[in-house]
Amino acid sequence: MNPLNSLTSCCRNCRYYEPEGRRGGACQQLNVPVQATWKSCSLASPAFTPSWKVLQDLIQWEQQNLEPATAASLTTLDHSKAEVNRR
Repeated sequence: MNPLNSLTSCCRNCRYYEPEGRRGGACQQLNVPVQATWKSCSLASPAFTPSWKVLQDLIQWEQQNLEPATAASLTTLDHSKAEVNRR
């Protein structure tokens, strides 16, 4: 099997899209009404993506975005402790 590298191009192809009536649907991820033809957001996931793939993407996103911020806040905290110890 090939890895899933395809992007979800519009809302109707996203796993979180829930059709409602004839005119559109709702995004179950954002809890907002959307049109099926709208360009998908950055949270979109293909409809048949295995659950492990979504989890893997979430972990990768967390590593890229949260770790630098956490490291920066810990560094600031370490500097504050060092100043207290000097006094």
